[in-house]
Amino acid sequence: MARLLLYGRDVPTIFNVVRGFGLLENDMTRALGWALARCRHFRGDFVQTLAKVDGGNSEDVLVSLQSQKSETGITDIELELEGEFHVIVEAKRGWELPSKQQLEMYALRLAPGAFPRKALVALTDANPEYAAVHLDCRTLKGIPVTPFSWGELLRLAEKTRNLGNSGERYIMGELVNYLRDLATLQDIHSNLVWVAPLKDETPKGWQVSWIDIVKEKLRYFHPVGYRNFPKVPPNYFAFRYRAKLQSVHHVEGYELVSDAHTVIPEIPKGEIIDHIVYRLGKPFRPENDVKLGKMWGTAHCQCMIDTLFTCKTLEEAVNLTKERETSS
Repeated sequence: MARLLLYGRDVPTIFNVVRGFGLLENDMTRALGWALARCRHFRGDFVQTLAKVDGGNSEDVLVSLQSQKSETGITDIELELEGEFHVIVEAKRGWELPSKQQLEMYALRLAPGAFPRKALVALTDANPEYAAVHLDCRTLKGIPVTPFSWGELLRLAEKTRNLGNSGERYIMGELVNYLRDLATLQDIHSNLVWVAPLKDETPKGWQVSWIDIVKEKLRYFHPVGYRNFPKVPPNYFAFRYRAKLQSVHHVEGYELVSDAHTVIPEIPKGEIIDHIVYRLGKPFRPENDVKLGKMWGTAHCQCMIDTLFTCKTLEEAVNLTKERETSS
């Protein structure tokens, strides 16, 4: 088999031959939709697991992607079998769960229908324990709302990858490999750096400062679902304090924790709840000082990693990154 490159990267599965190399939210939704439509055993297990009803392996199931209705928004995936079931899947890349308001719109599509079994599925990377606590609702208009993770979806796909005809087995093999790469969420090919400010202080009652959490413990954390923080793990973090860039780190790993005290004992129990904690690689930085420029107080920003080594200020690095993204 010949080697295939896209944007200079190896293409490992058919699902990566798309605009976002398979890493965008819409890419993931369409890959799942394609497999659900083409692979009856996978579809049957998916419907049985999430709607608690048989019949998903029927050839009469309709799988719809990006279905739009005027007052009920655009759904990611819908599975329907007339007279049997109607399932709506809201798929997100990252830990952020869909809001109750969004799910209520989709519930309007399900309530009037003549389907004995209906279900709303929130497909995200949030693990079951986190979703159980933070999903805003578990039923809407009598319709169950079920959280499901991409990791759980991978395990479901692995169960059925060797079932069906040769075409189905091929698609399922590609889907499993694709989902395995997505399981970490992290785009290891990205050269974008998420630049975060650190306070030069130790919070009251803590035995470690914000700076030493990064500098000594090689950890960083932030809450889930906040606008000013990443929705998916960046490949690199950089940190600025004392009016300049101080260090850049590769992200070696991360975990969703209910209490940061379990990872950083110097933080009192109950102080930092439901955060993503990153494990950082050894620091590196440009030889020259990168000052802030006309920037941003406590704001976060992103820039391409090479710009930190060629620009004199962080402001210049961010602007150059935006210029490149606009012209590409």
